[in-house]
Amino acid sequence: MQQPSSNLHITIDDPGMLDTSLSRAEAKLIPLAQGSGNGILITRKGAGRYTIEVSTSVPRGLTYQIID
Repeated sequence: MQQPSSNLHITIDDPGMLDTSLSRAEAKLIPLAQGSGNGILITRKGAGRYTIEVSTSVPRGLTYQIID
């Protein structure tokens, strides 16, 4: 069985779908974050480009957002 990835890269073309797309990606990583005792970091990489990852720099149970 393959281990799920601890990070996702998404591109959003429709600004109206931003919250929904980020929430879905975050939901996929919540079990990994909980299992590792870490939180989730969402990084805006550019217009419509985001990385969502399990991060040791974010406390368990929290999600931080930054702009890179």
